[in-house]
Amino acid sequence: MPPPAEEAEPPRPQRAKSPSKPRSPPRPPSTQRKSPPPSPPAIRRTTPAARGSSGSGTPSAGGSNGPLLGGTDCPDAQKLLDAANRFRATHSAPPLEWSTRLASDSQAYAEELAKKSCKLEHDSYGENLMRVSSVPAPDKSCAGAINAWYGEVNWYDFTTPNAFRENWSNNVGHFTQLVWKGSSQIGCGVATAEERTVFPSGKVFMGGCKVIVCRFNPYGNVASDAAFRANVLPATSG
Repeated sequence: MPPPAEEAEPPRPQRAKSPSKPRSPPRPPSTQRKSPPPSPPAIRRTTPAARGSSGSGTPSAGGSNGPLLGGTDCPDAQKLLDAANRFRATHSAPPLEWSTRLASDSQAYAEELAKKSCKLEHDSYGENLMRVSSVPAPDKSCAGAINAWYGEVNWYDFTTPNAFRENWSNNVGHFTQLVWKGSSQIGCGVATAEERTVFPSGKVFMGGCKVIVCRFNPYGNVASDAAFRANVLPATSG
């Protein structure tokens, strides 16, 4: 049985002079790249979980269970949030709060992408995407995406003064958005779809794919060296 395949859509850099409200950009063609693999997903496709209330759209603080993390089908949203904040603390970035508005938007977009065979294409600034496919189908866990995105730290050069120009081509945009100091909110969603896999022997197996969407606010990856130096800080020791 083949291991799950994981892909992440490279985030787009934002203009250095960022507006107070981001414009709705045109969607670029999808260029998929393998991400450093997190722990393998669970082996069975799950049915949609009951989604939490999206509330008024105000962010809910992390650190608690259940109702606070609304707007999403991610069954492990708290685990995802805790993992993101552990990595951010390592890079001297303040903790993120969970936003039900961002989660609801991410969930809706994940469902849209799942209808397209989990095709990865960006729809918003401050957006990280990940695709997982496997036989049997993956479950709806989401926290593994955080580990995969953070793995891009291995390709980031903290010593160069040209922090954006010399790093962006290394496909580090998921990592940089994850630890972007100026971001304060996160919300994520997940959706799955059935997927047929044909092996070289000609045997056909029904598996599945899932797509994970996380959106951040304020969005990061502002395309300037100064912005990257100020918001993507080296890991602290200890």
